[in-house]
Amino acid sequence: MATRGGTLFLRVRHNRCCSGGLTFLDASTSADRDVDQYETLNKANPEVRLFHLGSVLPEKVSVEVRGKVRPHLVAYWDGCAYRL
Repeated sequence: MATRGGTLFLRVRHNRCCSGGLTFLDASTSADRDVDQYETLNKANPEVRLFHLGSVLPEKVSVEVRGKVRPHLVAYWDGCAYRL
């Protein structure tokens, strides 16, 4: 992505169930909707933009590419796949 000069879009997603709530961090190279509501975190190459609606933010975000057949981005919230 960086070699192509792209933008990394991160979106905080809340999931509620009977045992409590989980917060996930989704990563994509395209904004699914509400592109004007993404906050720019980093204007370097690649540009990083975050959609969070006032959520508690992670101290550190890690992103990696997973999958050989269908590569996709996976974001980690302070080293974890989700936040309680």
